[in-house]
Amino acid sequence: MKYLSVLFITVIATLTSCSSTRYQVPLKQDALAQNNTPKQSLTKETPKKKTTTKKATKKKIEKKKITPKKEEIKVVADQEPVYGKQKKADRVYGKVISVKTGKDGYTAIVQTKDNVSYKAIVSISNLGRHGGYEIFEVGNNVAFLGTIWKMENKNKITVRKILSTNTEHFKVKGIVESIENGKDGYTARIKANDSIYYATISFANLGENHTKYKQFMKGDEVYVYGELWFLGDKKQITVRDILS
Repeated sequence: MKYLSVLFITVIATLTSCSSTRYQVPLKQDALAQNNTPKQSLTKETPKKKTTTKKATKKKIEKKKITPKKEEIKVVADQEPVYGKQKKADRVYGKVISVKTGKDGYTAIVQTKDNVSYKAIVSISNLGRHGGYEIFEVGNNVAFLGTIWKMENKNKITVRKILSTNTEHFKVKGIVESIENGKDGYTARIKANDSIYYATISFANLGENHTKYKQFMKGDEVYVYGELWFLGDKKQITVRDILS
């Protein structure tokens, strides 16, 4: 009987031990779960400010190009362009192909020996202080000064001074500034108004008028007739007659 009592107590103790063990396992698991969960810090973390890096926008600094101011050119119909500064006069020497009369003057087509054509605009107002308004004749070789310009790829020239309406029959009256002697004669530098002419005088050039040959001196007043031509920018005269 005593043996049974001891056995019964042993069984009870074993059962109690097993039941306690069964209920302790989940507790350990809960404890582990609690240990694994991150502890929330009591101090509130201040949210980090988002650092927005503003990209510096590089302003494109345009380099100011220093360009010379262009002179304004105004073109109206067949009028000459208006320049801010006075342009050096151009010279045209050629044959008159045609002449067309207008209100204030006329226009003439002049062709040079290099086959370059110009539309010459001649008027009293354009000649200005030079005066000497004359009408070109078709077939004559003429010479004049002016301002060359273009319209629709065509050469035009506003005539400022008429040098000759017929270069084959040219007359000039002026004062001898200097003399340069040559083999068959001499060349006289003649100043007439605001122009300079180089007159070549010789027996051969005078031809049938050779009896009028005269040796001029510096300061003499001369009046000669002949052919006007150009050597570079110099106005040359082959003298065919001495008028005074």
